Amino acid sequence: RSISFTSGVWTSPIVARVIEQEFSITYHPALVSRILHAIGFSVQRPRKIPANAEKSAQDRWAKSSVTSGINNSAKRRLIR
Repeated sequence: RSISFTSGVWTSPIVARVIEQEFSITYHPALVSRILHAIGFSVQRPRKIPANAEKSAQDRWAKSSVTSGINNSAKRRLIR
């Protein structure tokens, strides 16, 4: 059976809900998180990428006067 969620990200509350629906067993999301970690799963967050990102436009923005007061590592985080 297929299970789908609108976010595309499986959080521990969602996994707890699926376990309850599929197996009629209730787990607290914090316990689900610990169990997943114990069996080797880790938190994975999708990288946010602008749909129509233009590298040249990002470079121009990063060099602009608007960003002159922001350090380079902060600029890199902003244009990821």
